[in-house]
Amino acid sequence: MSRHAANLATSERLQKVYAVLQDGQWHTSFEIMQKTNLCAVGSAISEIRSQGYEIKCECVSKGRFQYRLIQESWPSQDFSLPLLTLEAEPKNIQSRLQSQPVQEEMF
Repeated sequence: MSRHAANLATSERLQKVYAVLQDGQWHTSFEIMQKTNLCAVGSAISEIRSQGYEIKCECVSKGRFQYRLIQESWPSQDFSLPLLTLEAEPKNIQSRLQSQPVQEEMF
């Protein structure tokens, strides 16, 4: 079974995650989710890693992880990615979730 990874140079989804990590600091999954509006952070990290970038992962508590891009690992490629920035005020996942009606399940 082969695995497909989007190209960082052309994938807006991966570029959003890269924009958060490019400072070389630690960022939690939740922080990345809030800044990018993406839920599958681990998958995006895996796709970026598959293109030669080294991203450290550390478990901070049960089920909570943080990630850090090792800048010395940046691969030499034919393209160069500029320093990316996110929107000045990214959409907040919590406010989106709070604005959606909650449906209670009946058992």
